[in-house]
This record gives sequence, structure tokens and C-alpha cells, in this order.
Amino acid sequence: MARAQMSTLNYQLYKMGMQVVGPIAQFQLPTSVECAFHCHMSKNPICYTFSATKSTGGVDCRLSGWKPNLQADPDSEYFIMKIPGDYELVPGTATYVKTVVTTTKNWNQAEADCEVDGGRLAVDNKQPIHSYMTQMILSLGIYSNIPAGIGFFWIGGQSTTDAYHWRLLDGALLNYTGIGQGLFHPTEPNQGGGCLMIAVYKAPDSTCCNGRWADNVCTITTYSSGYFCEIQVPA
Repeated sequence: MARAQMSTLNYQLYKMGMQVVGPIAQFQLPTSVECAFHCHMSKNPICYTFSATKSTGGVDCRLSGWKPNLQADPDSEYFIMKIPGDYELVPGTATYVKTVVTTTKNWNQAEADCEVDGGRLAVDNKQPIHSYMTQMILSLGIYSNIPAGIGFFWIGGQSTTDAYHWRLLDGALLNYTGIGQGLFHPTEPNQGGGCLMIAVYKAPDSTCCNGRWADNVCTITTYSSGYFCEIQVPA
């Protein structure tokens, strides 16, 4: 019965024997179902996961966001909100990615959409993630087309001081000295910085057919064909 009620509230058991460390809120409650209800009702900050630890007369309920610090505890269960159905688990990772095809959203709007799911724009910092996004673009058949102003997808990064200094949404800082470095296309960045995009260039481009980065003004939709969101859960 408790598991059925948990499912109704849109949560699922993710790990046995794990307890949240540094919760956003903590309560002593009669049952783990009531813990799920408190998580569901928490809006500022938003709760996406929680642990329930057996204690005298009930459970120690610890609410958290996505991917909290966890510690082993034999009396605990760790629950997460069910991942929205339009996200796919990237093989070899604990990251779920959603692909959105649209020409109507700028970087800020795309990031806001990801945040509604409890996620963020995807951070291209691991080969499996990079390969997944590249293969998704190839499967869609949406290639870089600068004259048409399409073919690029927003991802999680913004420039800091100039076009050669970047901060990814996971906090990583990337510093370059010119165009074509790191994952940037040989002609990029060329918009003076702003926000990060990924695209696949067709042959005879020298980078065909692997994803390459470009920069674009954060507040415009020109060149955008969509974006990638991600949700990370504990491995």
C-alpha cells in the first residue's frame, strides 16, 4: 500500500541503505509516505528526492534536490521523483537527457524549461554525454546551416569575461586563447561570447560528423534548432 501511495505522489525507491546528507529540510514524520507528501509540497526550495530513516515512532525525513550527498545507513531508504518520460538515460552514466526541437526559444528560455523538470541545460563534459547529443542530432538530420540560421542546439555554458573564458553549468571553468580550441568548431567562438551551443557540421567540413561547440547571443533564437536538458541522479 505504501509503495502504491508513493507512486501516486510520483516518487520511486531508488536506493536501499542510503541517507541524505545536508538536507534542504528535515522532519520527524509517522511514515515515508508523509515524507513524500512534504517533498511534493516543498516549492522553495523545490524538493526532488528524499531519504526516510526508521526512527522511534516513525521516520527521519530528509528532503533534497537532485543528486544530493548520500551516506550509507542500513535503516534508510532513498527515494527520487520519477524521471519525466521524455528523458532518456545516457548509457554508462547516471544522467538523463531530454532533446527538444524548437526554433522559438533562446538560451534563457531553454534553461527555464529544463528547470521546470528539476534539471538544467545539458553539460557537455563527459564523452558519453557528448556522443549522445551528437548521435541525437545526426538521427534528427539537423545539421549546421548558418545561411538559414538553424542547426545549433543550446547546452549548459556561458562565457564569463570574453569569448574565450567559459563557465559550464556544473561550475567547471574553461579557458582558451583562440578559436577552434577544445570542442569548439575551427571557426568558433565568433560571436563575442554569450551562451554555448552544439552543432554537427556536414562534410566536407573537417569536423564531420562529430558535435562541435559554437557561441551565440543568449537572448536571440537565430541559429537555434532546440536544446538538450539533463537530470542527474546519484550513481
